[in-house]
Amino acid sequence: MRETALLPYFRERDQRVASLIERYGDLTAPQVQHPFEALTGAIVSQQLSSKAAATIFERFKALVNCRLEPESILALADYEFTSVGISRQKQGYLRALAEHFTKHPVDRKWEKMSDAEIISELTTVKGIGVWTVQMFLIFQLLRPDVFPIDDLGIRQGMIHLYRVEGTPREQRKELVNIAELWRPHRTVACRYIWRYYGDL
Repeated sequence: MRETALLPYFRERDQRVASLIERYGDLTAPQVQHPFEALTGAIVSQQLSSKAAATIFERFKALVNCRLEPESILALADYEFTSVGISRQKQGYLRALAEHFTKHPVDRKWEKMSDAEIISELTTVKGIGVWTVQMFLIFQLLRPDVFPIDDLGIRQGMIHLYRVEGTPREQRKELVNIAELWRPHRTVACRYIWRYYGDL
């Protein structure tokens, strides 16, 4: 479904989001990756700029001949990770992820699991937090009703768009309440908030 098809819905529920849809039109659909590759990229990207993360991730894929599979990562020595710019801490995270996928094959039926179940499972992997799984739900599994309240772009974009004031705790409560208006299409609204934040 194209985002503009939801314009009547948001006109009734939240005119600010409706105005963003009118301004930006349909946004480019996210590129779906293999689940393991998507989560590997998320770990590599942690605490890095987009440009630096992309460079390191491309080097990492070249290191394993573009075969981003649990077995290929578990076969790497420490110095090989380091040679492409991956810290020791992230090496541990990537190995933990590879071990998890070895025990739980990637042909699992993700569609049969709720967002909460996926978050609960994947956050047991060292180095993967709730935000990382929410990004996985949005951009990999294309789940329609995800609200990553702890994402900087979402939080700051909404604070600016809705002129939210008060303490951080008061702001958080108000942002959650605003997002309730978007259900069951919070993911769509968030994509427009990100686009809006990028223009600030």
